[in-house]
Amino acid sequence: MEVQYRVIRGHNRSYDEALRFRAGEQVKVGQRDAHWPSWLWCTVASGAGAWVPEQLLTFVDKMSKVVE
Repeated sequence: MEVQYRVIRGHNRSYDEALRFRAGEQVKVGQRDAHWPSWLWCTVASGAGAWVPEQLLTFVDKMSKVVE
């Protein structure tokens, strides 16, 4: 049986523009979300920031090169 839901209240997005980044790009990681611990606050070079799922990221030592 297919489960269906009906929207009961409108929702406005939290940010005007979604954060975009490509594989290999470096992001600055800030705090971990208290309620959703697998989400991290990330900022890209332009200064835009948003919550990003941790599974999209990998730690890069500043002394090492990123290899794709």
